Amino acid sequence: MTSLILGKVLPELTKELEGLLTSNGELGLAVQVQSLALVDRCRCDSDSCATFYCVPKPKGAWGSNHRNVLLDTKEGLTVVDVLDEKIVCIELLDRADIRSKVLKLLP
Repeated sequence: MTSLILGKVLPELTKELEGLLTSNGELGLAVQVQSLALVDRCRCDSDSCATFYCVPKPKGAWGSNHRNVLLDTKEGLTVVDVLDEKIVCIELLDRADIRSKVLKLLP
């Protein structure tokens, strides 16, 4: 199976995330976005969820070095999950444009 790299498969979202993280003062995270792997998607089956994991989903909580970065998007809700200063998950809600693409990439 070919690796799914965010910058190659969702370039518009990549650019958006890089810009939002940069404007949020998260330069160390912004430089990670281009090369993030899409490992799996959220399997909650909510029609509004387009969340995807950049590392294998943990069996429990992410751990004590986890934090969330809420981004001020024009539409929907976007939260970047960070563990030990590495992006591990991008939570996207109410982004039908992204959801349809994520479902095709990660059926």
